[in-house]
Amino acid sequence: EGTVGSSVTLTVADGFTNSGTIRMDNLYASSGRSQTLNVTNGTLINDGTIETRRSGAGGTQTIDADITQTANGLIDVYQDATIRSLNFDSSLGSINVETGHTLTLQAETSSAVVTLGSSSNLTGDGRILFSGNQTLNLASPFELTATSVALDFASGAITIAGADLTVGAGGSLVFRNDTVNSNFQNAGTFRAE
Repeated sequence: EGTVGSSVTLTVADGFTNSGTIRMDNLYASSGRSQTLNVTNGTLINDGTIETRRSGAGGTQTIDADITQTANGLIDVYQDATIRSLNFDSSLGSINVETGHTLTLQAETSSAVVTLGSSSNLTGDGRILFSGNQTLNLASPFELTATSVALDFASGAITIAGADLTVGAGGSLVFRNDTVNSNFQNAGTFRAE
């Protein structure tokens, strides 16, 4: 949590398993206090909850780590947040992004991979923004529905590979400089910007 006078950074040398709650929050009235979690080696396995909140005036919230979600894992975004990684695997688990907020998945390098699949539960009225050049690997057929959070590929060049991608009725997807190398079906809305 952000303190009265400064930003907070926690650096963990090796990967670990979260079976509880990691809460990133600025409790204080002054803005600009950031909260950062760095995992320098290994993978953060999320079997619990990673939550971003803004109880005070705000600030940036960043996780700089490779993350693998289990079926119990939840990333709950109530304040804009960034996950900067080489490998982000949410083919299991849930991501909820609340109205008016964005979870940015920022590529650490151009070889970064985000993995989603049919067991990915993406909810909320916010959006997930893919930033930088990276690959979206679909581990199994994946469908965006009316209750899914919007996916936005408009900030980088994203290569979509693997299983089928479907934008179902009410689903939303934004493309810009992207390549789809998997079967693609649209019954919802996709915009080329």
